[in-house]
Amino acid sequence: MSISCEQLCPFLAEFGRRYACALQLKYFDWQALISHLCQLPFDSCESHIDSLLNLTVDHPHLIKYPIKPSYRRAFLKQFINKIEECDISHERTYEKLIEVLASEICTEDNYHFKHFVIGDHYISLKESVSAISQGTTGLCTWQAGVALANWGIRHKEFLCNRKVLELGSGSGLTGLALIYSDVTPSSYIFSDCHPAVLKQLQYNINLNNPESRTDSLKTLLETNVRILSLNWEDVEYTNFDPQFKPEVILAAG
Repeated sequence: MSISCEQLCPFLAEFGRRYACALQLKYFDWQALISHLCQLPFDSCESHIDSLLNLTVDHPHLIKYPIKPSYRRAFLKQFINKIEECDISHERTYEKLIEVLASEICTEDNYHFKHFVIGDHYISLKESVSAISQGTTGLCTWQAGVALANWGIRHKEFLCNRKVLELGSGSGLTGLALIYSDVTPSSYIFSDCHPAVLKQLQYNINLNNPESRTDSLKTLLETNVRILSLNWEDVEYTNFDPQFKPEVILAAG
């Protein structure tokens, strides 16, 4: 999904990116944003706040694939507290907070979405609201997967034009991040062994590549992608189809 970033001040665009990634609120530069808003005429301040909402809680992609309500609530409450310190009020922001509070009461969803911004692209992942669900931890994104993706991006020479197998792919973050960071493996095999994890993995890969070919074999950018049901404790390297026999094996502990 491409991000439609208007020609806005850097503060707003950066807030949009950090919100999409659901970063901890302490990593937002609230002081710089509020100082900027306080210097603006009333109409321009209102317009900037509207733009900020459009890049965060009202971004079309983030409405369709919502971040967990508790994060949206915390973000809006923090923003309201900050602007009220400068005697700024904004009716639409209050309305959004009421809307989010109502959604927390009414929702029975057992999943939400996480988003990672790479360049001008969202990687969006469906995941369970619980760390352990259906007897597995594979329905959530874990920091180890983020670390493995960062390692691969920094060492792309090890992966470029190679056949890569990832063990325990979980939500699919590592592979999708590598592919959309132009690491360009020749092929990438996502694997896991839990049926619920494989189903969600399939969903996430389809979500990030709507024009995929089949359920088991796809092409993302220049990388051939395959999803395997694979218990890495039982598999023998010699059992791999020669076409997909990996040259590099990745796993996050």
